[in-house]
Amino acid sequence: MTATILIATDIFGHTPEVQALARDLTNGRDVRARVVSPYGSHNGGERPRFSSEVEAYAAFSARIGLERYTQMVAEALAEHRPALAVGFSVGATALWVALAAPPKPFTGSAVLYYGSRIRDHLDLRPAGDVRLVFAEQEASFAPAELVATLQARGMAAELRQGKAHGFMNRLSQGWDATAYAAELERLRGLLAPAGHGWLSRPDSGSDSTRR
Repeated sequence: MTATILIATDIFGHTPEVQALARDLTNGRDVRARVVSPYGSHNGGERPRFSSEVEAYAAFSARIGLERYTQMVAEALAEHRPALAVGFSVGATALWVALAAPPKPFTGSAVLYYGSRIRDHLDLRPAGDVRLVFAEQEASFAPAELVATLQARGMAAELRQGKAHGFMNRLSQGWDATAYAAELERLRGLLAPAGHGWLSRPDSGSDSTRR
């Protein structure tokens, strides 16, 4: 049976860069990728191009918002029942909230990258095997403190030292090719038998391990 990866994008939406990530994850494997974007699905949905993160954030805030995007992500989870769900920035926060909503049918793995607004929803307990990866550098909060709080609550949270928000997105100022390659291998490892391959200390740098 073909496994499914669900990718919840950041505020840039379903860009060619996200499509490249989907190909990197599925290449050579019996795996299919499904992308959910604030601006439409991978099946012919709108794919706007923004000149900057400021422009993308303004569009997301005016046209969608977190509540609506979370609903879209929840619907995609129910439709595709992925073995692996991956979220970036606002997509990570939307996944965090959606995975905690009843009836919590999700039993796969989820990796949430730099979901900064997760800090506003710490009372939630998502379903499935959820792993959180934060960048050390954030403008609006202290990621190390959030990671420590999540770990204290029993969550598998990690900090990428020296990395900035958006290190997985080529369109972001925080893009880091070395970190991207290391995380890609870890994600592919989650699709191996028994989920082997998720290393606690990848080459991209981490100062915390899973608990």
